Amino acid sequence: MVTSALQDEELSDKQSKDKREADRKASDKLEADRRAKDKLLLDKKAVDKLAKEQIEYRKLADKKTQEKILADKLAVEKLAAEAKVAAKQQVLDDKAAVAKIAADKVAAEKAAANTPAMVRWYIRVGSFSQEANALSLRDNLRKQGYPAVVDVIKSAEKGLLYRLRVGPELSKVQAEKSRQKMDAENNSKSILELE
Repeated sequence: MVTSALQDEELSDKQSKDKREADRKASDKLEADRRAKDKLLLDKKAVDKLAKEQIEYRKLADKKTQEKILADKLAVEKLAAEAKVAAKQQVLDDKAAVAKIAADKVAAEKAAANTPAMVRWYIRVGSFSQEANALSLRDNLRKQGYPAVVDVIKSAEKGLLYRLRVGPELSKVQAEKSRQKMDAENNSKSILELE
């Protein structure tokens, strides 16, 4: 019986050992299952976090895109407004330039209408039938500082004549003073002519 009791005890130890081994395997399996479950939970959290970050990134990217679109739209509107103002100013400048040209033209026409025609006064010294006499007196007057010239004119009665004149002067008063001075210096009797 001792053998049987030993056998029973060995059996009981083996069963106890098997039970402990089975319990340890079950415990290991539970622990492995728990770890796997925890890993799945962590993986799910990581996937959820990544998905949230992607959604936030898309929202941020959409916001930036909308801000850029708005900024571009505002820039285009600003450029359009500036171009419109510049175009209006150009039209005003063009109208002002046309008005000034018209006013200047009217003023020039009024000035031309109110300005007397150019009057030139000559001092006629004499008319000579001999060209040499006219040229000699002309040269003498030029030496005295008078602007003397000889013109050739045709006379129906006397043929070619050489007319000696001094001038022109724009002022009749100045022409008269020059005539009197010249006549006094040269003992001549000249007359004023209006041309």
